[in-house]
Amino acid sequence: VAATIVSHPEFGRVEVAGHADERGPDQYNKDLSARRAASVRDYLVKEGVNTRDLVVRGYGEEQPLIPRSDAEAWSENRRVQFNILGVAPYEEGQ
Repeated sequence: VAATIVSHPEFGRVEVAGHADERGPDQYNKDLSARRAASVRDYLVKEGVNTRDLVVRGYGEEQPLIPRSDAEAWSENRRVQFNILGVAPYEEGQ
């Protein structure tokens, strides 16, 4: 992921979005998912990504991939995903 972000400056800023499963209090899950995303950001920066190119957000349990209450859903919903926030326009010669 780091190599892809570094080699594609046209992506602009990239959101590192942390997510949690539905278990636990809402505020705890928000904090947990924010810490999860921040940990990934820290790794990406160590791998050469400019910190200014990354935005960290913790969504807690607000955006489940699987809206069920079972072990499979919990596992899939605990994740970090990357969202391209702004794509720079293509310039001739790139």
